[in-house]
Amino acid sequence: MEIKYQVFIDESLLVQRFIGEFSFDVYMQYIQYLKENYSDLQIRKVLIDFRGLTLLPLPVHFQQKLNQLIEMRQNITRMEVESTSVVRVFWVNEPLPTAIAHIFQKRFYNLNYTYCTSLAGVMNNLGLVKGQFDLERHIVLLDQTFVLR
Repeated sequence: MEIKYQVFIDESLLVQRFIGEFSFDVYMQYIQYLKENYSDLQIRKVLIDFRGLTLLPLPVHFQQKLNQLIEMRQNITRMEVESTSVVRVFWVNEPLPTAIAHIFQKRFYNLNYTYCTSLAGVMNNLGLVKGQFDLERHIVLLDQTFVLR
């Protein structure tokens, strides 16, 4: 799995794009990396682009890994300040990523998670104005790639 990302300071926005076969281990290390290296930034909007992600076949211990991921997210949330003011949007286009986004939305109902299937929905939920911020272009040109340590 490849994770491309970039922080757009002027928009207080973190854009993340997941490409390839999903790996819980890579994702968990990436979240830890973000926590260690970007926690000082005033990020108020997070886009999680799952459109390039492959989740099939499901890992043997999918439910166990998902529970670990949720527990890790809960631990991070306990450390965040004003976490309800952060808008988190999953951009999805397949049923399984949509289901995972829905699990997060339901499990963390107080954390402002949502999911969208269209550019217009993503832009609206993130409070971005088309013409002022070209999200599609920025996603293609994300300048950081997470590499396993």
